Amino acid sequence: MLGLDSSGKTTILYHMKFEQYTNATPTISYNCETIKVKEGSAKGITFKIWDVGGQDNKRPLWNQYTRSSDGIIFVVDSEDKERLEEAKLELIRLLKAPDNQKLPLLVIANKQDLQHSLSLHEIETLLGLRDLHPGQMWSIIGACAITGEGLTEAMDAIQIPEGNLVGVIVKLRSRSNVISTLFLYTGYLKPLFKIRSRILIGCPKIKPVKVVSSKVEVRFHVESATWIPEWIKKNLIENEKGRITKDGDLVVTSEKTRTQMLNQADCLDKVREMIYNSAKKPVEMTEEYKKVVAKRLAKANMERLQRKRADSLKKKNRRKLLESSGFHQLAKQRKNTFMQYVKATGCISDHFLVPTERIYSAQC
Repeated sequence: MLGLDSSGKTTILYHMKFEQYTNATPTISYNCETIKVKEGSAKGITFKIWDVGGQDNKRPLWNQYTRSSDGIIFVVDSEDKERLEEAKLELIRLLKAPDNQKLPLLVIANKQDLQHSLSLHEIETLLGLRDLHPGQMWSIIGACAITGEGLTEAMDAIQIPEGNLVGVIVKLRSRSNVISTLFLYTGYLKPLFKIRSRILIGCPKIKPVKVVSSKVEVRFHVESATWIPEWIKKNLIENEKGRITKDGDLVVTSEKTRTQMLNQADCLDKVREMIYNSAKKPVEMTEEYKKVVAKRLAKANMERLQRKRADSLKKKNRRKLLESSGFHQLAKQRKNTFMQYVKATGCISDHFLVPTERIYSAQC
């Protein structure tokens, strides 16, 4: 939670936490509180909010706090028209940082209870929110830190986006490849883990062995996701029509790694990128830019081909290692002898079973 000094950040923070007005002193460094929402659409959700001082000497440190954040709350004083230009400059400087360009922005226009406070439309114009780059996700809400009016809606907006604020729900910590909690009140994500079964010849009692595949398929129902604006939803369906089933599920798969959780994170990352790209306004492409895009696609295709070749070579080397161990020849020989014995006698003997430790060593 950022903003100029005396904008009411700390008062908002502690009203969210204790649900009552608390007389706060100016923040020298920062305050950090974990808040569990007790009402509204975000009821039951826990947020960790950092309130950072807004003095001149503290503003260069803002980027240190936003690096591992999932979103930015920017608080402004609705009555102080003279400082809104200063707030605009600080906000633009904040959003220019590479780590902050894809973070959703929620602007809280505080002190809306005062007589000479500006309207949300006026604040939106003075801050130049509509002039931000097309990919920036933002929303603005009026509030009063003393009475608590508008703070419940602000907590809902952090989690349930409205207007241009899209993507918080499917936000991933891409820097650490960890999936953040997904809260979907409408629309749903269904991770489907593929499981196949096979029989290893020579296993004790010839039992089927379950082998779990690391490939992950995620299905996202687009039409029921009311938290996505209609125009973005329309662009998403148009852009990804080849991936959408008859039931309206957007199907995304990943087998990037041999770990299911990392592949699930990759799938959700793809879904987030699709929504983010659908929120961008189309740009007219010049001939030079088309050539640049063609080079990027060619480079991406070449890198993908190289990865496939590397994976193929890795599998080939594994097969060679198994063949050199003599496991396949032994299994084939035992299988032929075993089938001949079964046809002749109609019964199974433990003499033909391959020792379990040899199977495990061959697989390793």
